[in-house]
Amino acid sequence: MQKKYFWIILGVLCLPLGMSSSLAGTDKEHLQPVFHLLLGQTPHIAVVKNVFDPDGPVIVNVQNLEGNDDDWVGIYPQGATNDWGNQVGWHWTGGIKDGTVQVTLNNDTPEGIYEARVFFHNSYKLEAKCELLLFNNVAMPVPVYTDNAIPQPLSGGMYGAMGEHPVGKISVASPWPAYADKDYLKVDLYIPADVTGKRPTVFFITGYGQFHSERYRSLLYFIASQGYNCVFVPHEHTNPDFHPELLLTILDGVVEQFAPMIDTTRVGYAGHSEGGGLIFYLAKDRPQWGTNGRFLFSLAAWWGFNLPETGDVAYPPNTNMIIQMGDPALDTGTDPRQNIDFLLHNNIPAERKTYLYLPGDDNHPATHGISYSGFENGSYTYDALQQVGLFRPLESLMRYSFAGDALWKWIGLPDQGDANYNTMSQTNGITVLSTDDPLGNHDVPIPPEASLGPDFLCHQHDPDGYYNPRWQMCMPCGDTPRDTPWRKCQ
Repeated sequence: MQKKYFWIILGVLCLPLGMSSSLAGTDKEHLQPVFHLLLGQTPHIAVVKNVFDPDGPVIVNVQNLEGNDDDWVGIYPQGATNDWGNQVGWHWTGGIKDGTVQVTLNNDTPEGIYEARVFFHNSYKLEAKCELLLFNNVAMPVPVYTDNAIPQPLSGGMYGAMGEHPVGKISVASPWPAYADKDYLKVDLYIPADVTGKRPTVFFITGYGQFHSERYRSLLYFIASQGYNCVFVPHEHTNPDFHPELLLTILDGVVEQFAPMIDTTRVGYAGHSEGGGLIFYLAKDRPQWGTNGRFLFSLAAWWGFNLPETGDVAYPPNTNMIIQMGDPALDTGTDPRQNIDFLLHNNIPAERKTYLYLPGDDNHPATHGISYSGFENGSYTYDALQQVGLFRPLESLMRYSFAGDALWKWIGLPDQGDANYNTMSQTNGITVLSTDDPLGNHDVPIPPEASLGPDFLCHQHDPDGYYNPRWQMCMPCGDTPRDTPWRKCQ
């Protein structure tokens, strides 16, 4: 019995030690020790959204508090001790056990990662905490559907309709040092403004010379409105210091800076033109990201850099892929042969990838800039071709990749037996073709090389000029008939 009593006494002596003081005015006086015993359920604190403005206020929900008049919540920089003076704002809980607390922040509070911390009995003894972000973020207006030929958009619960989440935009300096002082190379984050916790994230790599996210505003907004983060990554290929692998420096920096809201186990890589070719390298070189969901969404891609010069490219086994091409008669800046190489020469099984051909029509020309936003009467806009041809399959791809939603997989990644597999199909007046056999399906156009710009040809390998690292893998090689057995280009 003596041993049992000994441990009971020791347990009492080791109870959490609170620190009591007065919080009158805005200063804390010298603290006096008090004993604090937590009974019942564990205290909990959570923010109502991931990102707040540095001007405040910060709003948190608390549960299972003791309900003392001298319980309080403080906002601290991540890693700071609980000492008085380190907080950037605080407020009494008002004696509540469960409810909401609003904390006003100090003037000129810097951007960054912070923690909301709850304390009992006017002490510095931490009871619960949660992470939050303080960044200037701008509410984005919803892009407007504008299409004179097809006045009614997909809406409601239909795939391709704008999501229900309001969207905010955060702009930060590029994590790559050579870009850090250039405003036009800032990284923009489009975020669902009303969510909390880590979210699946799509990294969008821009086309050549497209430095501003407004160029793709409707597409980026669409992604965030579905409840996912979208990181817009501009780059400057004309800079002599540019190397594709340095895009990874930017991605790594963004992930670190926004760690409380980015779920790296569920990631997507989207890109247009030059960016559409760069994403294949990024996905290959970050196999540790996307363990719970991963996809590639390539739009009218240019060449692929930092890939094997010949042979298949190896991606993690759960990778899904859509490669989109428009009308090559209008999109002379992209060679379909390059995109066929991207589709076929990898280890991704056919049921997880598709070649998405958008023929367009007289009212919806399928140019190189299908992904560009329109702008009319002060609003960013999108039309039926973008909604049906881009947003709709992308939503299917995101839901299948991030949530395992196989019910609507057929929209973006149709399988044999699906009505839209390997055949022209129409939704809301827009025709699309999804196929995992773009060579065998002759509805997919492969134009003569003479009709394309010489700097964009798949087999371009001028050692003194532009050079496609994978020129030997073009399919078909040059103007070889498409049904000829493929061989490496010479």
